[in-house]
Amino acid sequence: MEFENDQYLSPLVDSLIAGIVIIDLETHEIIDVNATAAEMIGRPREQIIGHTCHKYICPTECGKCPISDMKLTIDRSESELLIEGDKRIPILKTVTLVNKKDCQVIVESFIDISSIKNIESRLVKKLEIEKAVSSISSLFVFSDDIDLNIDKALEDISKICESCRSYIFLFNDDGTTMDNTHEYCKGGNSCQKENLQNLPLDMFPWWMKKLNNGESICISDVSALPEEAAAEKELLEIQDVRSLLVFPIHMNNKLAGFIGLDNVVDIGEWAEEDISLLRMVANIIGASLEHKQAERALKASENKYHTLVEKGNDGIIILQDGLIKFGNQTIASITGFSIEEELEKPFIDFILPEYKEVVQERYMKRLNGGEVSTNYEIEIISKEGGRIPVDVSPSAIEYEGRPADMAIIRDITERKKAENAIMHAKLVAETANQSKSEFLANISHELKTPLNSIIGFSDVICNESHGSLNEYQRKYMSNVLSNGKHLLNIINDILSISKIEAGKMELHMNEFFVSDTINEIKELMEPIASVKNIDMSYGIDIGMPAIKADMIKFKQIVYNLVNNAIKFSYQGGAVKVGGNISDDFMHISVKDHGIGISAKDQENLFYPFFQVESSATRSYGGTGLGLSIVKKFVEIHGGEIWVDSEIGKGSTFTFTMPTAPLNSNLQDISISFDE
Repeated sequence: MEFENDQYLSPLVDSLIAGIVIIDLETHEIIDVNATAAEMIGRPREQIIGHTCHKYICPTECGKCPISDMKLTIDRSESELLIEGDKRIPILKTVTLVNKKDCQVIVESFIDISSIKNIESRLVKKLEIEKAVSSISSLFVFSDDIDLNIDKALEDISKICESCRSYIFLFNDDGTTMDNTHEYCKGGNSCQKENLQNLPLDMFPWWMKKLNNGESICISDVSALPEEAAAEKELLEIQDVRSLLVFPIHMNNKLAGFIGLDNVVDIGEWAEEDISLLRMVANIIGASLEHKQAERALKASENKYHTLVEKGNDGIIILQDGLIKFGNQTIASITGFSIEEELEKPFIDFILPEYKEVVQERYMKRLNGGEVSTNYEIEIISKEGGRIPVDVSPSAIEYEGRPADMAIIRDITERKKAENAIMHAKLVAETANQSKSEFLANISHELKTPLNSIIGFSDVICNESHGSLNEYQRKYMSNVLSNGKHLLNIINDILSISKIEAGKMELHMNEFFVSDTINEIKELMEPIASVKNIDMSYGIDIGMPAIKADMIKFKQIVYNLVNNAIKFSYQGGAVKVGGNISDDFMHISVKDHGIGISAKDQENLFYPFFQVESSATRSYGGTGLGLSIVKKFVEIHGGEIWVDSEIGKGSTFTFTMPTAPLNSNLQDISISFDE
């Protein structure tokens, strides 16, 4: 495609939300950038032009350019943009080859997807933490082996927070010493549990002061600890600890020990998610240890898990006869209702109307022993009348000697917000893609008007109806006319692919004789084939002489296939058009004995802008749109197309189509389809 009117195009390109960089195909030097690209890179346009693309937008090894080295005609991928200060931002880019006046250039367009990546990362991390907390909570709710549960919890949080070691210290009954009671070590790290027993608390004055005040200890760099933490610093350095995170564990409202994570490899800031997770696990383990003491004292099953349930991260209710018989403090926090306001009330009264029927149905089925989903999402009503999305995990239990239903309820408001943010980002990306298609269509229309004028006047001059031409003038005007027509074909292809990408294509149905169309193509192709001394043959068994289809599109299908066959045939080769047309279906093939197509290239052959390369440089020209358009034209007629080929032995393109559309009348049909 020629950029004939740069002064007109420049404001349009500068106004795009996507960054655009134009790169010299041979030298890989940046020729031009639009305003968006310069702003994203963080440098003035003048400082960017002249540098190689590898400095900013192609952080790959030289010699691996997908366009100039790998011979792709289009590359769509995620990458990173190198910006001012050696920083990187993730981008979604599209790279393609474009003709600019008398040379070829690489055009790279890209958009910043940092927000999408950040949202994805935060959502994944949040889901991991929610799953871990739920799993850890379930361990302590449904299992009696508290020591095994603590070991499993330490392993889970260490993996999620990517720490080298996780541990628990509990104070002894004398109140002056502590023991390392539980420990998890990542592979390759030495365990310290056996060496950290009966340690005097007064060895850690700074540490203990913070814990007794209910503070957490977050150290990103042990070497930077203050002077008052000299004792702690010395002990930590002996263990090669470089950063750590510690939270107090309380039992019966008293400090009973602490839980911690540390790293012996790197220093660095702890993420807020890590801090939140450790705080919740500290509460859970503290409650579990407290529960253990209560169990020894009371020996009553209904009190075993009371503290843990109250301090858990999830809301828990017990239903009997449809009434709420028990609710923990978390469910009160989620809804805003006090526990007293919820007890002995029908749970169905706290559910939004559109969910009541399905909840009631599942509740009754579960109590009757039926199998139902163990996890589903609903919305409940807050005390202020708002909607609260929650995840419900119900199970049948026995409560006070009678059947009941226990439900673990988790507030998923934040998760829903994150999901909505991702959906919004997806819609923004789809809108940007639609804008690109509309931009191509508008630009192509604007180029056609002056181009048709160029072709028309060139044709008049070549006919010498207004004066004779000398040999050189005749040659030059012939070149202008030929290249103008070639450029018009390219623009028409772009208009067709833009309509296809927009999801709409019209069929103008009429009845015509296939033999007439084949003869027209034969007359058009014979002069082209004769240049390469290619033998053309036609052998179509026409059992059904007239078909109902879009004649122009049918002609373009066959024309493109025959033209490609001639283009990629060797000098002195042969091309055969064969097939048959029955009452209901046509089956047409175009066979050549040319260069052939590899199995790998066949997978991408019908994608827009894809071109098969047979050598280190392009030898055959074209835009790579022809076969993509042919495929869509065949498909909207209700047919299909495929290729059989082998390198060096030629290719056979075959398509099938019904001889009449599903709607048998001859009116025009507007067809919409999704990519």
